[in-house]
Amino acid sequence: MIDWPNLVAGVVLGFLLALVPWMLDRRRAKAHRRTDAAMAWMSVAKEIELATQPASTSTDLYLVGVRYPIDLWRSILGPNDFRALERLEHAYVQVEALAEESPTPQNSQRLRAALIERRDAFVKFANLSRRMQSESYNDVVRAEERRRIGRDYRTHPVRTWKRERHNRGVRRLAPPA
Repeated sequence: MIDWPNLVAGVVLGFLLALVPWMLDRRRAKAHRRTDAAMAWMSVAKEIELATQPASTSTDLYLVGVRYPIDLWRSILGPNDFRALERLEHAYVQVEALAEESPTPQNSQRLRAALIERRDAFVKFANLSRRMQSESYNDVVRAEERRRIGRDYRTHPVRTWKRERHNRGVRRLAPPA
């Protein structure tokens, strides 16, 4: 005879015990995918920053960007980091379109405004690229510091605890920078 209550309880318990590690693994995999996409986007952003010169055209910018899965990274990372790229692409297209029009005083004024917009878009994109690189470097430094502190706690826990406690007090007493 089948003991139905125990069978159902065993199935539910087995499902729940299998669900927790699966959820944790999925969360870790998503974090890894996000980190990988951010690192790849950071390197491409630096390449785009280096490729965009005042003499460049929107075609040059397109050729740099088309080699990479930027839309995939946008779906993983969200649209915020990519707005600066879209603004830069639009500014290059606008400058080219205005440069091809007939030279009238109104068109030359619009071209000057478009050139200023292109410069501002480039500065914003370059700042974004440099900020991403700085954050990446800071993440690496923080991870190394965490590993060092963890290693120190494993080898000399009391001495490390005293040093960290002293450092926290020194940081608290230090004047703001």
